[in-house]
Amino acid sequence: MIEKYVDSNNKEKNVLVLITRKGYWLFKNIFSEEERKQLVAKNFNLLVTDRRVLKENYGWVAEKNIYIFDDTITSGNNIFFFYSIFQKYQANSVTPLVYAVSTEFFKQEFDESKFLQYHRAHKLSLLLEAEQRVLAKSEYDRFRRKLKYYSLNTIAI
Repeated sequence: MIEKYVDSNNKEKNVLVLITRKGYWLFKNIFSEEERKQLVAKNFNLLVTDRRVLKENYGWVAEKNIYIFDDTITSGNNIFFFYSIFQKYQANSVTPLVYAVSTEFFKQEFDESKFLQYHRAHKLSLLLEAEQRVLAKSEYDRFRRKLKYYSLNTIAI
């Protein structure tokens, strides 16, 4: 799944960020240990978890191709927060990847919870709130267009 979205020509610039323990667990279970080693060796120079991201400065983000992997997306708030951080710190590209998407996600529009995640990522911004809301909505729209996921046909019960 991940390999088809990765810019394999820029191995030294590719970073895979695993969101939450479930994202890490799913990554470990989708790929065998040997496949994980090959994926990292062939495509990524850095593999990190979201907890590590939050504890470090963001100097390493600039000009990297960031791939954010999470197990599922319901509201999209968590993965959008990380998307916003990497955009803020000038990643070359940011691609959100999830294994499964709740049908509720596609019914949602930009709302206060999305703005709060954007504001949390850009908390030192000197822009007025109205300007931040315009930028946040624009960034959220880009995020939704870039989101890659494995589609499952599900029946709502």
